[in-house]
Amino acid sequence: MKTKHMKIVAYFIALLFGAAGVLGGGYIFIFWGIIEPIMDICKAIDTHTVTASLIGWSIVKFLIWDVIAYVVAVVGLGIVGAAE
Repeated sequence: MKTKHMKIVAYFIALLFGAAGVLGGGYIFIFWGIIEPIMDICKAIDTHTVTASLIGWSIVKFLIWDVIAYVVAVVGLGIVGAAE
């Protein structure tokens, strides 16, 4: 049987995990999903080596990292929901 204080601590820890999941998902989405593919394309433009396959793979990386970011955020929020 959980006491009131143990329940508060459990909610707080779950909230920390949830926040970490959302922040981690946001980091993955912004940095690896958006900034990194754009930087790859910019480097290729600077060196005059941009190709259609580079653009295509950048789009694929964007989509894959966005799905991974979503999963990380949902798992973090799922931990919060499981604490109830």
